[in-house]
Amino acid sequence: METITNVISFLPALIKATPLTLLLTATAGIFGLIIGTLAALARLSRHRLLAWPAFAFTFAFRGTPLLVQIYLIYYGLGQILPEPGFGIVSYGPICGTACGTRSRH
Repeated sequence: METITNVISFLPALIKATPLTLLLTATAGIFGLIIGTLAALARLSRHRLLAWPAFAFTFAFRGTPLLVQIYLIYYGLGQILPEPGFGIVSYGPICGTACGTRSRH
């Protein structure tokens, strides 16, 4: 019973944070779609100067755990960027990598 009261006590804060969460998700999703499309097109290119950096980007982001990426971006770029910018920068490339690998096949 105590768990339900804890959840109910956090509900106003969760409702207040919902618009920012939706904004960050939509913005990072669009950013990731653009990155993923460019990465997929570069990977399909016959030019090594385009294909190799796209492969390295995809390999780096797909090969490391998501939590490690978020920590690295937070402690690196998070000191420079404001809060919403950090969310977009951390989630955008992750989403773009997933989109790029799916679009390529």
